[in-house]
Amino acid sequence: MEPNFRLSEAIVLAGGKSTRMGEDKALLPIGGRSLLAKLTMELRALGLQVTVAAGSEERAEAYRGELSALDIEGGRIRFVNDAYPDCGPMAGLHAALTANLNGGDAGYAFVIACDMPNLSAAYVARLAAQIGSANEEAAAFVGALRQPFHALYHTRALPALVAHLSAGRYRMMGLLDDLQCIFVEPQGASEEAAFINVNTPGAYRRFLASEIEGT
Repeated sequence: MEPNFRLSEAIVLAGGKSTRMGEDKALLPIGGRSLLAKLTMELRALGLQVTVAAGSEERAEAYRGELSALDIEGGRIRFVNDAYPDCGPMAGLHAALTANLNGGDAGYAFVIACDMPNLSAAYVARLAAQIGSANEEAAAFVGALRQPFHALYHTRALPALVAHLSAGRYRMMGLLDDLQCIFVEPQGASEEAAFINVNTPGAYRRFLASEIEGT
């Protein structure tokens, strides 16, 4: 299922320190590929151009190598580094939306964190289908449970991002409070599963076990 034509960009936030995991979450193996490769291929299959927010140039180089072997026909994968180093996912979102704006891609982008293994094409499509009904002030479509990722963000969120980052306020929930958001309730177990993350070794093991049980 491809999303609405109004959506063409996707962002994968992969610049975190993975402190709780103890190793780079983006490179965790799932189904024979790294999590980053899995998400990138699935996003490209939806017809979305992918920007990987890598955090640093060192991390970007590692990810370029990881994704270089992917057979993504006609696919553009862009890598961006943080202008606000070590400031968490908000900095990655800022870097990627800035690159979109500077590249002439003003508008909404689908944003997923690299530790969210269950991309829901159905939920992405439902988010995208509502873009045309959004007013000109709306800056994000997010999960009704105030989930900040597996969501849409507009480049008009950039002023709020800059304000928060400049003030040292890095909590995504605080950012959502300052944006005009439209909340979209996930429907059914498969869409709800899109908000699972694997940010600790235990969560990763549980996810792998659930995948085995489901086969």
